[in-house]
Amino acid sequence: MKPRTLWITVAVLLLLALACVFFAYRVGRSHGVAEAAGLAESAPLAEVSAAVAVVPIKNGTVTRAVEAYGSVVPAPGALFTLSVPFDCRVDQLLVSEGQAVSKGTLLLSVSGSPDAKLALAQARIEAMAAHDTLKQVQERHDLKLADDATLAQTRGIADAAEARLKSLQARLLDGLHELRSPADGVLYHLPFSRGAMVPAGTSLADVVDASHLEARFGVEPSERGRFAPGSTIALEVVDGGGAVPVVGRIRAVSTAINPATRLVDVYVALPQGSGLALGAYMKGSFTAASATGLVVPYAAVLPEDAGFVLFTVKDGKAVRHGVTVASENGKEAAVAGADLAAGDLAVVSGNYELQDGMAVRVESAP
Repeated sequence: MKPRTLWITVAVLLLLALACVFFAYRVGRSHGVAEAAGLAESAPLAEVSAAVAVVPIKNGTVTRAVEAYGSVVPAPGALFTLSVPFDCRVDQLLVSEGQAVSKGTLLLSVSGSPDAKLALAQARIEAMAAHDTLKQVQERHDLKLADDATLAQTRGIADAAEARLKSLQARLLDGLHELRSPADGVLYHLPFSRGAMVPAGTSLADVVDASHLEARFGVEPSERGRFAPGSTIALEVVDGGGAVPVVGRIRAVSTAINPATRLVDVYVALPQGSGLALGAYMKGSFTAASATGLVVPYAAVLPEDAGFVLFTVKDGKAVRHGVTVASENGKEAAVAGADLAAGDLAVVSGNYELQDGMAVRVESAP
């Protein structure tokens, strides 16, 4: 056999062998797919389920409390401001800010400022000059050298100068002026130091009657309507070191927003003998809403559109309920809904994945 013929024969045989192998592979693969499809059709689909945690619904009451923070401040009429009606110099300071004082206690003493004393000296000179002029005009009038109008005008000038002098003298410009506490209380504010020059009418000391205090709280404007005058509110001192809580009564609610805090001020009258210190930092708790009914953990209630839904478990299936929330406090919620009853198992975990009728596996329950 010629070499060329031999090579052709070998090539043909190899092609035939490759064709047989490919055919066998295709036939085997088609048979495997058909077999797998048949098994899939004959076996039922495994049902999809979700793992959830549940708690039984109970009857009860849910109370929502609003908390506010503030401090103890002087009640209306409890703050006394001490001042003098002339420019003065602070000569003595006998008490410290925050000190308890009794009625009549000497707080500080002042004297007229140099300008005030100069004004007093000028008033004396003007009064003497006016009286001398009046005496001269009177003598001339007696001699028929001055008419009645001139005498009346001169007398008016002299009277005015005398009145001004007496006014300045009555203010004790030429001596020490003592300022004493007008009531038993606390020296609330002492703004000046010894030697300070103070304009007339400026507050030199503020004394608070310690028996007339109240608490002032700041609340969010959206919560303002929940605080009504006459309502009670539980009060306690923040970091009060075991101070006994007290109950106050709302005296007034501001109709304006405080520009410093951007909150609405609520004023609470303190009970007599509360022993709360002026400036104490307070927390107030006020019952804003209360409802009795079916109670579930707050985590069981899901928001949906404009309402709420809740899922329960019955016969291994999730049951969807549309509910209304009467009150909630962040931990529990009082709800009402169709086909809900005490003892039903409410889903508190895994409920975001549920749909009505979905199979569930209860993994934990109290």
